[in-house]
Amino acid sequence: MVAPVALYPDALLSQVLMASTYPSDVAEAVTWAKANQSLKGDDAVKAVENQPWDPSVQSLVAFPQVLAIMGEKPSGCRTWAMRSWRSPTT
Repeated sequence: MVAPVALYPDALLSQVLMASTYPSDVAEAVTWAKANQSLKGDDAVKAVENQPWDPSVQSLVAFPQVLAIMGEKPSGCRTWAMRSWRSPTT
């Protein structure tokens, strides 16, 4: 799961991590992105402003390739997100 997005900018990775904790929103966004392939970037984000999804998920519609990766392995994506949120124990 990490390898496909590991080289993306930190800001995008943080959105991926946050969105990963909303798997049903991600699934809906993946479906939306497939149905609205003509919308790109900010136009796509503006088009989903009224969707009841978490803002992190809304922001990812500008990156349909990232959503596609997340949609392929939703359980792995959530596991990765939960592990990254854990605080180290000392």
